[in-house]
Amino acid sequence: MLRSGLVDAQKNNLEARSIKVGIGPDFGTSGHAVIALEKGFFKSVGFEKVEMKIFAAGLVQLEALAAGGIDIALPTQTPVFSLRSAGVPVVVFSSLAAYNESLGLVARKELNIKRPSDFYGKKIGVLKGSGAEMMVNAFIKHYNLDTSKIATVNLAPPEQMSAIATGAVDAICVWQPWVYQASQKIPVDIVSTGATSHFAENRGERVTLDWTRGLAATLGPFIQKHPGTIDAFVQALAMAQSYVASPKNFDDVNTTFSRFHNQSTEANAVIIRGYGPSLAFDKRFLEDLVEVQDFLIQSGRVKKKTEPADILYGNALRKIDPQLVSIEARWKR
Repeated sequence: MLRSGLVDAQKNNLEARSIKVGIGPDFGTSGHAVIALEKGFFKSVGFEKVEMKIFAAGLVQLEALAAGGIDIALPTQTPVFSLRSAGVPVVVFSSLAAYNESLGLVARKELNIKRPSDFYGKKIGVLKGSGAEMMVNAFIKHYNLDTSKIATVNLAPPEQMSAIATGAVDAICVWQPWVYQASQKIPVDIVSTGATSHFAENRGERVTLDWTRGLAATLGPFIQKHPGTIDAFVQALAMAQSYVASPKNFDDVNTTFSRFHNQSTEANAVIIRGYGPSLAFDKRFLEDLVEVQDFLIQSGRVKKKTEPADILYGNALRKIDPQLVSIEARWKR
């Protein structure tokens, strides 16, 4: 629930009225920002210019953030914990969406994958260090498969498209819209999403293999210098959230988002429904952070553990509605 605060624009004190924002091509990381831009919500809270820069992967976004190429990043948890562990002062100031059905394990249709063990002897393309790699590991663990019998190949999403099309890999694990793009190259089967099995033996069963979240993040020093800018940015996200949440706006949201990214409205009519938009710092949000970080530590991707509360800045969300922050968020300016 979003109360009071979609705050009067004239009351905002933006230290920076022109900013650069990193986004992904998927609705989970860019849906709110695209709607806020295209529907004028950023302007209504006081921004003069919000420039969107599209990145294929969140890690590249955060590398650009650390290098000063963008002011705000909208990645997922994995690169946040990776860079935080490396000493980069990344701070999360809002959730965006739970990915739910939006990650997929996709196999070439000709392989006729019917059960999890059919992946023995197969190669899966996946971006190492990403939420998709976590999903592959969770898939192997959930179905008690022998890891040594399944090969993974480290590929960024664009390379996964050509690899599965040419047969260099048998399957890929990736997020939308790449799942859909793979289906446009060759016949494929989505054998599992991050939330539901599509294997013949347990089709439709709720199987949680993914805990990915879209996040809004920046560097601590940016918040210290630009608290009013962060407040206004979150206000615009909240306006977008309210717009997206209304069923009567769905077709317009789909058309607007698809046009911005030059994606198929037909595909996004299904894809967008797979996400669970939410700005809140709540119990499920915390559980998703913990699951992802535990995986990163156990797999050796992250060496130093971060206490989630230490990287969460809740002031901007609290100004919109105190109920949006129901967990500890103790990073302060």
